[in-house]
Amino acid sequence: MIANVLLITIAILLALGFWLMGELKFFASYKLVLWRAYATPILIYVGLLSANVFAAAFVLSRKFFLKDTGRFRGPGTQPR
Repeated sequence: MIANVLLITIAILLALGFWLMGELKFFASYKLVLWRAYATPILIYVGLLSANVFAAAFVLSRKFFLKDTGRFRGPGTQPR
């Protein structure tokens, strides 16, 4: 389950990254200046964002994909 959540997280972050690259083309000429000035805040933000996206995907996958796992309903009952 963690592998699936990690795959979902990577896909969401890649989609967000590609969208931002398209929207922020005008910063291309300043990328070295921006990277030197703001590398630490950018990396901290991306790390926290990825952790939050991972946590949200994990919670949603547990809620929707493991709804009745491990529950014993009694003999002769059919799963839903």
